[in-house]
Amino acid sequence: MRDQLARETASWLERARDDLGAANKLLAEPDPFPATSAYHCQQAAEKALKALIASTDTPVPKTHDLRALIERCVAVDETLLVLRDACDELTPFATEFRYPTDAPDPTTDEVSQALKLSELIVETISARLTA
Repeated sequence: MRDQLARETASWLERARDDLGAANKLLAEPDPFPATSAYHCQQAAEKALKALIASTDTPVPKTHDLRALIERCVAVDETLLVLRDACDELTPFATEFRYPTDAPDPTTDEVSQALKLSELIVETISARLTA
């Protein structure tokens, strides 16, 4: 059972890192895709948070709401509270740019900031899981 739990946790983290890689590539010049990159930033953070939840051997919720996920993580480790604002900033990227809308696409600068936030979340959760 412990091995299965470790594999599931590692799989969530691997997917989070894949999303970070995709976000980076999609933001790369000369032909960036900022809206799609923003989505992968949110997904990286979501999957990292779900990795921590999975590590506690509790069901992983099916939600894109990073605030709900970080609250579950904070219940495990209060030091993760520092990630709450980053989660709040990234949550809208789960749906905001995936479908046609009147809202303008994010700029590459905005997505670069989102990428930094998602990298922070993935790195922090990874460090917590290996501690």
